[in-house]
Amino acid sequence: MLFRFTLKYINYKKLFLVDGVGAMTSAAMLGVVLVKFEGTFAMPHSVLYPLSFIACIFSIYSLICSRIK
Repeated sequence: MLFRFTLKYINYKKLFLVDGVGAMTSAAMLGVVLVKFEGTFAMPHSVLYPLSFIACIFSIYSLICSRIK
């Protein structure tokens, strides 16, 4: 019942906007910050860059969805 009640009041544009900003943050963390600390996290560049690219794609998708009526 509570779930059904909250679905009526969700603003989907804001939801996609927040999701897009979160995906951009993830992409920045994966593509810039974690690459500098590669030795600490034991993840090579060959893994971090594709993950960052995927996060960028999701960010673009969410931001486009937030702009559509």
